[in-house]
Amino acid sequence: MDNVKRFTCKTCGADLGELAAKAENGVVKCVYCDSVWTIVKKTTDKTAADFIAMGEHELDVCRFEEAYMAFRRASELDPKEPQAFWGMALAEFKVQYVKDEVNNHLQPICHEIITENFLENANY
Repeated sequence: MDNVKRFTCKTCGADLGELAAKAENGVVKCVYCDSVWTIVKKTTDKTAADFIAMGEHELDVCRFEEAYMAFRRASELDPKEPQAFWGMALAEFKVQYVKDEVNNHLQPICHEIITENFLENANY
């Protein structure tokens, strides 16, 4: 059995498998809804990828400080890994993606009002 991770668009749920395989610099654009996402690069150090997976889990359970630390460690191990910086930005702004069962996509939920502009965040 394949141990290939499935990549899906968080906005529309489309399969991004082929795009992920051809992704340059860990960035993919969904051909269906034009959303842009980061994925772990194929060349990313395994330890950095493990820290990213840890950070993603911490975001899922709303442990934002722990998520930030895991993503930061991944960025130190691989300073050109976009998923690490995207994760740090999400953790700083306390954003969690929750499955919207009605519309069948992931919905970003902000758990705290932060007055800073997300687009001006250094990690974004």
